[in-house]
Amino acid sequence: KEQQIVVEKIELEKIVPDPQQPRKSFTGLEELAETIKTHGLQNPIHVRKENDQYIIITGERRWRACREHTTLKTIPCFVHAAEDQQTIRCLQLIENLQREDLKPLEEAAAYQSLLNSGEITQKELANAVGVSETEISRTLKLLHLVEAIQQELGDYPEIAKSLLVEIAQEKDTDRQREFWEKVKTGQIEKRAELRRERQGLKKKDLAQMDAEEIWEVIKKAVRTDKEILKKLINAAQFERLLRQEREETPPQV
Repeated sequence: KEQQIVVEKIELEKIVPDPQQPRKSFTGLEELAETIKTHGLQNPIHVRKENDQYIIITGERRWRACREHTTLKTIPCFVHAAEDQQTIRCLQLIENLQREDLKPLEEAAAYQSLLNSGEITQKELANAVGVSETEISRTLKLLHLVEAIQQELGDYPEIAKSLLVEIAQEKDTDRQREFWEKVKTGQIEKRAELRRERQGLKKKDLAQMDAEEIWEVIKKAVRTDKEILKKLINAAQFERLLRQEREETPPQV
């Protein structure tokens, strides 16, 4: 609300980043600083006062550019009096999503942080950032990726988010790693291709396997879905009963 916000010129040294800011990496600071030197900081950053410091809500990239690459001592800031955590997180997330894409995992962590606060529903969050609830759900699945894959994601920024979501939907961690290896080495490049592989092998593929390979497929399937073992046992028992019935039934004359 306008009456809760004032614009002040604040010393750069009194401004500090928010440790819960979704974005962790900042690029193009020198280029931004050159623009600021030429035209000034036209868009004030948003901060909230806490004791003798001002915590950045949005505009950390502009603050870093000014502090590290200009001789400015003060910058204009919108100072928010109210400490509304929901508003602060939404402002941070919306700015990052609109100005420069967050990394998929950072985006997922930001969504989860907002939802964990209990101050906003998934529907409200979707409306706030301008995406569908389905897209929020898909993005959150990235948090189900095994730690080893999450640590490697930064080395493969070119991999599409849709492929990462497809891998994350696989509950078997061994299969997650298997799919990740194929994706990062370029063996799988399309989501539809990965989905087909996730959903299982075709009958003609099974026909070409030997007993040991088929047994490995069964073990992976059982690790993913424990109910499959019961189904296999029931199917085997049913087949045995049918065979027994055929052997005991005399031929029709």
